[in-house]
Amino acid sequence: MSARKKLFSTQMMVRVALLSAVSFVLFRFFEIPLVGFYKLDLSGIPVLLAGFSMGPQAGLLTLLVKDLLGLIGSSSGGIGEIADFVMLACLTLPPTLAYARRRDRRTVLWGMLAGTLLMIPAGMALNYFVLIPLYTSFMSVEGIVSMMDQAVPFLTIDSLPKLIFYVTGPFNLIKGLAISAVTYLIYPYVSPLLKKGRV
Repeated sequence: MSARKKLFSTQMMVRVALLSAVSFVLFRFFEIPLVGFYKLDLSGIPVLLAGFSMGPQAGLLTLLVKDLLGLIGSSSGGIGEIADFVMLACLTLPPTLAYARRRDRRTVLWGMLAGTLLMIPAGMALNYFVLIPLYTSFMSVEGIVSMMDQAVPFLTIDSLPKLIFYVTGPFNLIKGLAISAVTYLIYPYVSPLLKKGRV
């Protein structure tokens, strides 16, 4: 039994390492500019895949390894990676915990919706208290607000709270929905590979 458990542990760690590497590549090299300095990355997809196929712990471990890799050459001194971990953990835990208890599509969909809704206030708080203050070492708050006001011409953004409410919140909604939708569509096709050989 111990040999079988060891084999499973080794297989799981190999899968986590591979998914972490894919997540890191998506995080570092495949960002989609949306508005201002907000860029959409789909690095949460491998994290969710790990969580669904191997359990919530594997999902968080994949996320942790990806963000530790992100510390290499980080432009934020690690703060961006910490924020990324918190936000994607919010997105990952509700659906993967729910799926571990009940494996059906409705559970997955409701879990992903809950994760996305949880991700929105987490992202808003992190941007207001951590990330935007970090940017003030390069640009004043007024400059950041003005840049966003110009980037979103159909809204008046003249204060930091408005930036958080009008831009940060919708951005995290879009990010959560995009990651969830792609994961939901591809999981049936990749899950046999991720679960192959499980004990």
